[in-house]
Amino acid sequence: MTGQTRWFFDDIHCTRLGDAYGNKPSTRWKANARKFTKNGGPIFWMKSSLVCPDMYNTVWPLSSSEQACVDEAGPGMTCKADPAIRGSTVPRKVNETDADTSKGCERFRTIVGRDEIALNCELGLYFNFTVTDGIISGCPGLEDFYADMQANNGRYAESRETPGGIAGQPGCGKQMLAEPAGSTPVSQIMDEYANNQSTWINDFIPTMEKMMRNGYSVGLSNAPDHNSNVFCPIPILDQPKSNTVCYQKSPPTGKSFMIGSRLSYFNGRVYQYNATSGLFDFGLKSGAANQMWKMSESQTQFINQLTNLPLVVDANVEWTFESFNGDMLITDPLTSLVIDCGKAGLSLPGTPCKTGRRIANTNQIFYQIFN
Repeated sequence: MTGQTRWFFDDIHCTRLGDAYGNKPSTRWKANARKFTKNGGPIFWMKSSLVCPDMYNTVWPLSSSEQACVDEAGPGMTCKADPAIRGSTVPRKVNETDADTSKGCERFRTIVGRDEIALNCELGLYFNFTVTDGIISGCPGLEDFYADMQANNGRYAESRETPGGIAGQPGCGKQMLAEPAGSTPVSQIMDEYANNQSTWINDFIPTMEKMMRNGYSVGLSNAPDHNSNVFCPIPILDQPKSNTVCYQKSPPTGKSFMIGSRLSYFNGRVYQYNATSGLFDFGLKSGAANQMWKMSESQTQFINQLTNLPLVVDANVEWTFESFNGDMLITDPLTSLVIDCGKAGLSLPGTPCKTGRRIANTNQIFYQIFN
């Protein structure tokens, strides 16, 4: 919020992206109104960073011009640097400023689909602008925002770097509000917190506790223990369907077994944990630990003997096991969907099973194999 340089992260591996010379990029906040309400609001602020094309993001492939920016980068550079003089073709030097931050290889970019946004009440703690019935004003560059802007349906309202200039951060000064009067202004406090996260957390914790005590004359009492024996796996960013919500751990019990499928495609194969992909799929039967399972003490989980973790399908670990002609159907009790390996059987090896509507076909029928 304070506009400090911050790395730009927009890929599944959280790769740091900066300017052409690999420096932390400049950031800015641009006000927006999409005109969804009667007065043209709601108004919100979007953060963007002055960075090279994101060659690490596999969801949004680079355009031909963006790829050229990367291909033409000098030694040790992230992309080709933009000119320091508008209209020039000479790349800027490391200590020079980009002449046009809306065009070229280095430009202000947002994280598409996961935009960092802020509300007026948040940015108003740092920037000094006026809000009247939700409409912002009082700074150079906020001229597109006015009470009847909804009537102008031709475009979104955006803040501008200067009146009538290109879209960008408006020229608002810092918020000098101080409580009590004469104390440190709120914008200066935000700068202090941005510069030192320890200072922020040391103030936040007692403040949060004070807020929670409001209205309770005898103080706070401990809440019930909701954490013991609860496991919250770290998400696998590029495998969202392999992830699971937090769940209560239940130890394995009883005899070990393998899990087979009645789908003919999986003859000779058993359910396993694939250490290479981090997913559960079917592999050739070997009896290795990654193919061995035990029932949990709660009788609701299959515990893999290699990982000591439960079987995960579509983010669920808790199942009911319905006997079916000597075999079993494995059902999610919350959705009533069953584990279905039909598409996995028709796809490439290593494709995980999904859940689907109960039809009791062979692709939904499993059996246990005891040694």
